[in-house]
Amino acid sequence: MESFWTKREARGHFKVGATKFAEDILPRLDKVYMGPRSLRLTGSSIARVTEEIIAESAAVAATTPPIPQAKRKVQRRLADA
Repeated sequence: MESFWTKREARGHFKVGATKFAEDILPRLDKVYMGPRSLRLTGSSIARVTEEIIAESAAVAATTPPIPQAKRKVQRRLADA
């Protein structure tokens, strides 16, 4: 049986602010109206979007080049000062 989440529950699951949720995540979720004003989001779409976000972040992390060792030492010295 499909589970249904409120927008507040879903936003808490993704741990993002209201604007980020409304602009980036909510359009990607499947919506179900239980009444004229009662919007619910499907649990399967929340799981799907969660997996997509994880895959996107893994792809970005894989393409980001590592910081050279010499630059790290300079950054540490500046942070300690």
